[in-house]
Amino acid sequence: RDLGSGPTRIFSVPRYLRGLRSLLERLGASTASTGAPEVEVTAPNPFAGEEAAAALLVEAVNNPDFADVVFHFNESLGPDLVAYGHRLVLGRASDPFRLAVSGPLAVAAARSDGRLHVSLPPFAEPGPFSFLLMHVYTGATDKAGEAAAGFCLWPASFQAAEFVCSVLQLADHYMLPHLKEWCESYLAQPDLLTVESIVDILTHADGCAAPQLFRTCVHHIRALHKTVVQTE
Repeated sequence: RDLGSGPTRIFSVPRYLRGLRSLLERLGASTASTGAPEVEVTAPNPFAGEEAAAALLVEAVNNPDFADVVFHFNESLGPDLVAYGHRLVLGRASDPFRLAVSGPLAVAAARSDGRLHVSLPPFAEPGPFSFLLMHVYTGATDKAGEAAAGFCLWPASFQAAEFVCSVLQLADHYMLPHLKEWCESYLAQPDLLTVESIVDILTHADGCAAPQLFRTCVHHIRALHKTVVQTE
């Protein structure tokens, strides 16, 4: 602003050019905004909207690019078998994940490659853990989860039930209540609660603190009591 005795004016020039005020006024600098070309934002924003954010997260699932966490599976499953994660996502997923990637143990597990290396529980398997990661990153328990795990859950089968039992155990370990209840719902399908399988599922539900599935198994066992007691 010109703070002299005359009327206040707005100069659209840098301060270091204001010594040339008279010349600039004659050139129309004080009214440069009049008739100026309009500046518009026309380029699409690739980061706006839920779909764009979801696509970025899907792409990041178990992707070594920019990953700062490396999960190591039990050596009995194969040498150097790993999965990848990101502290920014995992740290907000649950308390066990937060402690694993940001607590005192995380500092001790950091290596010279700049990544945090975390040992998974001995029961963790690649397929179920990939399914869990997809859920943590995107909330998915559908086709996206199946694609990440490389396993088809539908139509329901006993092989798929074994897979979901593994996911349930991981969900309990990492305190992911929504995923736990989804597993309970899947395993509670009547076609899966047969005389041959129901005792194993009941035991697994008890071990994973899955009360809904446990109660459902008890209900079916009572209905099938005479047949179940004849099984080992």
